[in-house]
Amino acid sequence: MRISKVRIIGYRNFSSALINFEEKTLILGANDVGKTNLLRAIRLLLDNSISDAELEPRESDFHIEADGKQADKIQIVVKLSDIKEDSVIAKLKGWISNDGSTYVRYIATRADLEYTLEIGHSPKDLEQIPSRHYLRHIHFKYVESTRKIDEYIQREKRYLLKLAKQNRGEAEIGSDTLKESEIQVTLNVANKKINELAYVSEAAGAVNDELKKISHHHAGYKVGLEAQSLNFSDFVSRLRLGAKAGDRSIDLGGDGRNNQILVGLWKAKSEIEHEVGTEAIIYCIEEPEAHLHPHQQRKLSSYLVGELKGQVIVSTHSAHIASKFSPDGVIRLHERNGSSLAASGGCAKCVDAAWNAMGYRMSVIPAEAFFADAVLLVEGPSEVLFYRQLAEQLNLDLDYWNISVIPVDGVDFDVFIKILNALEISWVLRTDNDVAKVPWSKPAKYRFVGLHRALALAGSKKTYVDQDAEVSPGMLSATRAQDEVALAEKGVYISKRDLENDLGELCSAQFIEFSGGDDLPDAINYLQAKKALRMGEFLGQYASSLASLKDDYIARPLRHAIELASARRATAPTK
Repeated sequence: MRISKVRIIGYRNFSSALINFEEKTLILGANDVGKTNLLRAIRLLLDNSISDAELEPRESDFHIEADGKQADKIQIVVKLSDIKEDSVIAKLKGWISNDGSTYVRYIATRADLEYTLEIGHSPKDLEQIPSRHYLRHIHFKYVESTRKIDEYIQREKRYLLKLAKQNRGEAEIGSDTLKESEIQVTLNVANKKINELAYVSEAAGAVNDELKKISHHHAGYKVGLEAQSLNFSDFVSRLRLGAKAGDRSIDLGGDGRNNQILVGLWKAKSEIEHEVGTEAIIYCIEEPEAHLHPHQQRKLSSYLVGELKGQVIVSTHSAHIASKFSPDGVIRLHERNGSSLAASGGCAKCVDAAWNAMGYRMSVIPAEAFFADAVLLVEGPSEVLFYRQLAEQLNLDLDYWNISVIPVDGVDFDVFIKILNALEISWVLRTDNDVAKVPWSKPAKYRFVGLHRALALAGSKKTYVDQDAEVSPGMLSATRAQDEVALAEKGVYISKRDLENDLGELCSAQFIEFSGGDDLPDAINYLQAKKALRMGEFLGQYASSLASLKDDYIARPLRHAIELASARRATAPTK
């Protein structure tokens, strides 16, 4: 069983949203966009740790529109699909459709702050129920982002011990009973020896003397200092998780290691507690990356995706966590006109189809784009280095505007564009204005490859005829000028030739000085021989020269990206 769809109307961040989920689902979005509120909406219907009293709505739960009008009603509908677990089917009998689905709905009204629960096999055929009794064999395991790791570990440890104790066989129970008796004898001896210690006896005597002074009722009463929890049952309940390095006992570690221990403990407890296959389990973790370095974030993400048996829902701010999830399992929340929405309705096959065109799953670099308000797509690492440094010299703070500069590195621009469009992320791109010989053409012909690429990316069907002779710089410049403005309006910027030639034209003296050559063509060839390496070295020496480019066409993609990010923020509500 899994959550397949969630509809939220009038609840907190959400005015009206329909969101698709997958077996392994990743929820992304900026702070305060509604990730926790989306999970809270689901938990109202599926999480037994939320009490019936907590189901009662508060005034602040009702969504407030951008114009200040507040919703009068909350409606949350969760569709549960692929119901195959025997115990769940038995409990939901009569409410499951022929395709193995059921719907549960929460409705609350602001007028009286009352709520009702409904269930049925179709959104149009729901019946009211008095409680969430359907949760008997549906287990929603939730770990919040603000967890106190030490306390959580100790609490889960106690429950794990209880479950393991319940699952023992008769032979194990008999053996354990004998050992428990032996341990209790040992504890009694230890307690007696502790009280025989001179300083322990003297300290206890001092307390008794003072008690006698306070009241005559204490005359026949003696207190002693006893070792804490030296009866067996208390002793076991106070066991704490520890660790060893070789033969040496050590503390569990920092919050990062403890966070991993928590997840491992959580999974071990769930597998003992529930019979996989007959009961449904849904795992939900907020920000599992807490306190972990990048390598361990990726490892933990792989663990969550590959090891947990059941549906897994994770919210994160980490590109490293995101890199291990399938693209069609991504829900990207964003704000529009004061309300939160899921791009493409949540988990979308169009994202996966676009990504599969690359021939691989997400990597950390493109996964960064999922967190951006706008993306500048460029050809390769040289352009990334240049535009980041240019932004710094022009006092354009890309992190403030939540803008990522992403290299396509030989992958078609349109693959990235399909993904960004599916996730409703604004984009701008800059591409080379290259010319190439038409393969096997006799006599030789030359094609405006860069211009054709740019026009196609801008949605234009315009093309240029192949040329019978090599294209001169003058012809290339004149041809490009015909489309420069129209392309820029679509967010497509095309070089005059390429980054090194364009920058060399603007910073010729610095190029020549850096290369140690005699003229600009030699300097350009020098940079192009080891593009990213020498571009990095050049920018390290001449970064301050870039400030003069603030009004040049080469800086326009940056400013356009900021305009897009700014426009997106203008639609978000003020906090």
